[in-house]
Amino acid sequence: MKISGTATLHAPPAQVWMALNNPAVLTRTIPGCEHLEAAGPASYRLTLTTGEQTECHVLISAVGFLNVPNYPDWPGLAEFEGPCFHTARWEHQHDLAGKTVAVVGTGSTASQVVPGLQPVVGRLLVFQREPGWVLPKGDRDYSREERLRLHNPLVYRARRAKWYWDVEKRLWNAGTYRPGSAAHTEAEQGARQYIAAVFEDRPDLADDVTPTYPFWGKRPIFSSDFYPALKAANVELVPNAVASVTPRGVVDVDGVEREIDVLVLATGFQPTNYLAHLEVVGREDTTLHKYWDGEPRAFLGVTVPTFPNFFMLYGPGTNGGEIAMNLRNQAAYARRAVKRMAREGVTAIEVKRSWAEPYHAWLQSKMEGTAWAVSNNYFSNTAGKIVTQWPYSALDYGALLKLLGPLSESVRTAAQSSPRSA
Repeated sequence: MKISGTATLHAPPAQVWMALNNPAVLTRTIPGCEHLEAAGPASYRLTLTTGEQTECHVLISAVGFLNVPNYPDWPGLAEFEGPCFHTARWEHQHDLAGKTVAVVGTGSTASQVVPGLQPVVGRLLVFQREPGWVLPKGDRDYSREERLRLHNPLVYRARRAKWYWDVEKRLWNAGTYRPGSAAHTEAEQGARQYIAAVFEDRPDLADDVTPTYPFWGKRPIFSSDFYPALKAANVELVPNAVASVTPRGVVDVDGVEREIDVLVLATGFQPTNYLAHLEVVGREDTTLHKYWDGEPRAFLGVTVPTFPNFFMLYGPGTNGGEIAMNLRNQAAYARRAVKRMAREGVTAIEVKRSWAEPYHAWLQSKMEGTAWAVSNNYFSNTAGKIVTQWPYSALDYGALLKLLGPLSESVRTAAQSSPRSA
């Protein structure tokens, strides 16, 4: 009997890449949109990078928020003589075998890159500005018997429901993200125990990789091979930030220069820079970024006043909890809105400002007391406001979106020139 599907608990990156590039899945590449302009009361005019223009009645942004690489501004970076590239813009043409490679960063990307580079390079320097909390991923191969059982729809759904409920319980009343709660204490204790187990013979490294901020203060790292890779003979963890770059090396904040051949920037992304490559113009001839004025916000992360028929997936204030379920809820909301337009002859749906602004103030108030609020992370804008996060469960989020979404809407028909309450 042939058993289809992944053979592991977590599909490796190469397998995911192959699946996404299957012709049955990816059939057309969109160059992207540089400029989107409201072309009327119920349509948008899109200009693509090719110069081609088209129009749509409903605009749905599904670009996510981890898509704009964060490049550091270290003095001397442009003068480095060797290959230098961001992990999100990997330059595959370079042969790294036997080279001295520096990886700057120890977040989720670095935790994947470091174990992959360690067996290949001659020497690997890992520069760490601040450690992240790490838990083992728990990845393993499914047995043949397990895979057969999971092909039973009842078994599959029961296991999925149990996993989902376990997540919901941890997120009850934002407990997971609040230091001192049972769920938060359990998670941090687990991470500390993992450090103690892996670095039992390396207390020096144990100190260097232990964060001083609460668990969930930054995005946690799930990896079973990152810590072991740091113990390898050809790997050196430098527990300092980078101060500058020379033509042949990297200088840390202590003034120590280390010569390298290749510089890999695992310096993350710009999560608060939502829709960075898109200029969306609403019905008041104001761009989305001007409306936000440095503080991205949307009603339940999906809709924005004065931008009719515009919906965001993974928008501001929706990162956290069971993200995949949040995305499904957002997609379902946009689908319901489109169906309503077709069914009732509605030409435009827009969130009321009287709903959007109080909601944003409420969400901001719920950030107080979370681990995010007392840590240095990428969830905050330049003013220090946490604009990316959702502190509750996917069940809470889905219920609010389904119940409050329709109540928050203003609509208009072809015969109307201004929005009316739903």
